[in-house]
Parts: sequence; structure tokens; C-alpha cells
Amino acid sequence: MFRVGFGAFRRVILAACLWGAVSASVQAQDGYSEEKLTAFVAATVAAESMARRWMQVIDSASSESLADTYRAQANADMIGAIRGVEGITYEEYVEMVKAVRADPSLAERVQEIYMARIPQ
Repeated sequence: MFRVGFGAFRRVILAACLWGAVSASVQAQDGYSEEKLTAFVAATVAAESMARRWMQVIDSASSESLADTYRAQANADMIGAIRGVEGITYEEYVEMVKAVRADPSLAERVQEIYMARIPQ
């Protein structure tokens, strides 16, 4: 099973992925526009996809040292995936993750967008 080695960043990404996305068309009380929330979800999906690609590689590593090397590369790749999404910077993404974790109504909005984007 995937170890904690991905660290806090992986847990935040996956937690954000569980919360998902948003569908409100008005600017939220939290100040995030529909466009920014949609970009946040796109970045979450990109990071989640990259994390999935690395999970099996890390789990099958022949040594802890090799797994650590893979984890470092996976973290860099997830950050790169987030940075590759238009409409949001990595720094904005990190701040929005904090906001989503702290605000249940924002988390619900993000969940809605995420669920609309991801086929069930």
C-alpha cells in the first residue's frame, strides 16, 4: 500500500480530490470566482492523475531509498501538473487547498464541480 512518504502534500492533494469541484455561477462569499474554482479542480485532477501514475511505481520500488527517490520525483511531477493548469498558480492552489479544508461550504462547492467533471 502507498506509504505516508508522499508526505503532507500528497494527503492535501488527495483530500482536495475527495472534496472535488464547484458549479455555482456567481462569485462566492469566499471571493473565488467560478473560473478560479474550475481551475482549482482542473489542477486537482491533474495532480491526482500524476499521483496515480506514481503510486504503483513507488509501491514496487526495490528499496526504501529508491522509493524515496520516486516520491521526490512524484512530488515534483504533481507540482508541475498543477503549474501546467491555466488560470491558477501553484501558490494560489496551495492557498485554496487551505481554504477548502477550513470552509465546509467552499468544500461543498468544489465537490460539486469535481463530481460534474469526473465520470462516475
